[in-house]
Amino acid sequence: MGSAGGGGARGGTLNNCVVYFNTATNGANFYQDEWSGPLNYCCTMPMPTNGVGNITNEPAFVETNGWSNLRLQSNSPCINAGNNSCVTTSTDLDGNPRIVSGSVDIGAYEFQGPGSVISYAWLQQFGLPTDGSADLAHGDAMGTTTGRSGVARPIPLTRSRRCACCRPRPPATT
Repeated sequence: MGSAGGGGARGGTLNNCVVYFNTATNGANFYQDEWSGPLNYCCTMPMPTNGVGNITNEPAFVETNGWSNLRLQSNSPCINAGNNSCVTTSTDLDGNPRIVSGSVDIGAYEFQGPGSVISYAWLQQFGLPTDGSADLAHGDAMGTTTGRSGVARPIPLTRSRRCACCRPRPPATT
């Protein structure tokens, strides 16, 4: 339960943080004013007006009943969605490597399972699988771009730029 302003955070700068499921009469998860620092690469709701790389999807913790396990489920949009340049330690709260699959996760625990090296939030936005199978799929039509995190991210396919297997084909004639 939060205070009158900022149930999760008030003031300061937050990087690679989950600020979700908090309550307050003003600024349920965070409170921003002219003295507040930005929220960068955070999972929170609503979308902050100050900061970059934030997502608003629920973090998909393993257990929120009693808040006993705040590790990420395998389908969490927080996986690979953080910014590596904000990492200040080599291990997470469990003592596991802080960066797995090339990009840090948003939150205190790094997902240790196999999966994609692409941001799960990005994959989910386009309805793509997070099991790693989309990482190499359609390599002939997907370019990459390097974002602020320094990690190559795919450029989404468009109608005018599709790989050969996805382009519309003329009807077969008999």
